[in-house]
Parts: sequence; structure tokens; C-alpha cells
Amino acid sequence: MVMEKEISAKELKNILSTTLKEVAQNTATKNIKERAKEWVERLAINLVKFYSVDNVISFSKYNFSHRKDFKLNELLYDIAVCQIEKEQSANTKHDLWYISDVLWEVESELQEEDSAQIVKDFNKLVLGSAPNKLLIAAIPKNVEAYIRVLTPIANSCVRIHPGNVFIVFVAHPKQWQTIPLELKAYNLESNRMILF
Repeated sequence: MVMEKEISAKELKNILSTTLKEVAQNTATKNIKERAKEWVERLAINLVKFYSVDNVISFSKYNFSHRKDFKLNELLYDIAVCQIEKEQSANTKHDLWYISDVLWEVESELQEEDSAQIVKDFNKLVLGSAPNKLLIAAIPKNVEAYIRVLTPIANSCVRIHPGNVFIVFVAHPKQWQTIPLELKAYNLESNRMILF
């Protein structure tokens, strides 16, 4: 069964704000790399919580909870939120878990002022078929210049597989303890990135 629950821009922004606050509070003594890792893991958990069903899970590099059934932690993206089902194997009659639908593909690139790396990560989202694609980056000095660069790629994301494309800029992890937590969230609407 395909997951029918859609997320609104407001609900996504709430999930992102909540995640950012949780991670900033819990990582005060950690280094930048550990903060970025915690950001990805906590966001994966919060995206799964949105669906509130047992057969929606997330895959990410440091999430070992599904390794026994899938023999891996991470798929193609920093976060992949998927619906899963099981079948009995052909010979031994043990359970084989498989992905029945992908709900989210997320890339998080928190390096400062690196549009080349952000484009590289955004290219991965063009390849996928999820109805929700999310690119997260550190807030650059010139957000509008980054939006100009990223808008054609966002449009490529939905050319073959229609759905939602979000670009969210968050404060760099080194700033999470020193400035008010800020995020700038954009949604692709009518071929343009719109601030929401």
C-alpha cells in the first residue's frame, strides 16, 4: 500500500525547526562534524514520526536499527524515508524485507559557501523518484545567488517524477550555540523557488 499522507510546507518547516532546536540543545559540547551527524539522524527520526506507522523507516549512514533486515544502513541519500513490506524467501521461507515505496530523499550539505558541493548533492535528488525531495545547506552570504543556481536543478527534480522539492538553508553547525537558530525554507512552485 502506498503512503497517502502528504506533508505541507508548514508541517515540514515545523519538523525542521524542531530538529534544529533539539540538535542545538543536545550537541553544545560536540564538534561540528558530530553536530552535522546528529542533525541528519534526528531529522530522519522526525520525518519518520510524521507518518506514525510501523512500516515507514529511514535509512542513513549512522542508523544501524535496520541493518539486520536490510544488511545496510544507508541507501543513495543522506536520508531515505521509505515504506517497507516483507515477503517469504523462495527457498528457506524466512522473511525478506523490501522497499515498497520511497517517501523522502534528503541531502544535507553543511559546508560553508560551497555551491559546487551543494550542486553535486542536489544532482543526486534529480535521479530519485520520491514525491518529496529536500536539499539542506548552510545559509550562505548571498541566499538569492544560491537560489538562482539551484532553481534549474529543482525543476529537473520534478521533470520526470512530479512531487515536492524543498531547499532549506540552516545556520552552520558552528553557529548553533551563538546565534538565534534560523532557517530559510523554499518550495518549488510554478518553476520558481518560493520562500515559505
